[in-house]
Amino acid sequence: MRIDPALQNEEIAKHTANAKFVHDVGGLYLQVTDERPKDRAITAADYKRLGRLISEIGKRTADLGVSLGYHNHMGSLGEHPEEVEQILEAADPRLCQIGVGCGALLPGGRRSGQGD
Repeated sequence: MRIDPALQNEEIAKHTANAKFVHDVGGLYLQVTDERPKDRAITAADYKRLGRLISEIGKRTADLGVSLGYHNHMGSLGEHPEEVEQILEAADPRLCQIGVGCGALLPGGRRSGQGD
C-alpha cells in the first residue's frame, strides 16, 4: 500500500475490490502491507497517514464482511517495533487487526539482511 495522498483513493478502491473478491470466494480476512517511501526520510506524519488509510480501508472491508489485517515487512513503514506502534496508534482498532511479521521483530528490532 502506498501512502502518497495523491494515491489514497486508488489504494482504497484497490483494496476494497480485493475484499470483495475475498468475500465472494468465502474468505473472511484481507491482509495488507505497505511500501516505505524510498525517495525521502520518513516522518511521524507518514505513520499517522498509514494508520488512517488502514482504518479507511477497514471501514470498507467491514461493510463487505471481511476483516482487515495489517502485516509488517522488512523495508515497510512497520519494519521496526516502534514503527508498528506508531501506525497502530493512528489506526482504529475496531477496523483493523495486525498480523505481525515475527521474523522481522526481534528484541533489537532488526534482522539484518533477512526477510520474514
